Amino acid sequence: MDSKRRDAIKFIATAPTGMFFLREDRAAKVEPEEALPWIAAGIVAASHLSYTPDLITADQVAASYLPTLIQITDDKDYRREAARLTTQAYTIRAVLAWHINPKNAISHGLQAEKYSILTKNPMLQAHTLRIVAMAYFYGRNYQAAMQKMLKTQEIINNNPVPNAMKSWVYVELAKYQGYHGLIDESRETMKLVYKYRSVQKIHGIGGYESEHTLRRQEGEALAARALHHSNKQEAKALHSAALECYEQSGQTTNIYGERHRIELLNNTLISMLSQQSPDKEECIQVWTDALSSAQSLQSEQRFMEAVIILAMMQGIWSEEDDIRGLQAIATHW
Repeated sequence: MDSKRRDAIKFIATAPTGMFFLREDRAAKVEPEEALPWIAAGIVAASHLSYTPDLITADQVAASYLPTLIQITDDKDYRREAARLTTQAYTIRAVLAWHINPKNAISHGLQAEKYSILTKNPMLQAHTLRIVAMAYFYGRNYQAAMQKMLKTQEIINNNPVPNAMKSWVYVELAKYQGYHGLIDESRETMKLVYKYRSVQKIHGIGGYESEHTLRRQEGEALAARALHHSNKQEAKALHSAALECYEQSGQTTNIYGERHRIELLNNTLISMLSQQSPDKEECIQVWTDALSSAQSLQSEQRFMEAVIILAMMQGIWSEEDDIRGLQAIATHW
């Protein structure tokens, strides 16, 4: 995203704050019918901003909206719309917390889940539960992550939602099943992903934009199954299939921002290291790109992933001086 476009998005995101004197620490007195359309536009802009290096600005903007939005949910005439926007603001904060303040990710996610119920919108509820599941997953509470995904599955099974969303939910469920060692269940769930796969675009805050995003998630599900596979050859084959998914995803993933690009690099590198004879020079190149990008973005989650991957590389090439030397550049900002 060029600087002019980013500045324009930042202006839209921050405009409601100045117009209605919105602050993180207190609710402002506003007329809902005047304020809500502006805040709605601001939240969409903040979501776009969250894909740029301005992570903190996007988080601060979303935080400034929340007290006023929560207050408006008490008004029965505007409750559902205010709850929708509150859910979206908390969702932005939950996602960004993984990068700037991980300890807040779950609490923001749970608040988003709470207000999503008021919207009576099954699509938004399902999306929000996905975010909560990911927050638990990154927090290494895999059981809670699985429970949230099963609850998400229940929502999409009992409500009319687009196939694109179904495929997205099932691919993430397959990933969590893989991490739990539920190999057969994960394989069966992936069949549902292929059944409902769709290139249909669902615009707005939700992220179900394209096939390549689904391919990245499919690669993660395949790699997760490989973790617990008893047959080493089949595990390597799963990682090879994951690499194909990552390669297809990487052809266009840069349009979705640096956060996703670094994630893709880290996932790719894990599967590369799981091959029979990984290319050391290529692994160093990918890792260096991921690390320096995480440092530049100041993403706690992506930096931690890079540190873990470095430990994997050190285990494979423990006697190599160039691998040992990488430790010196793996420094926190």
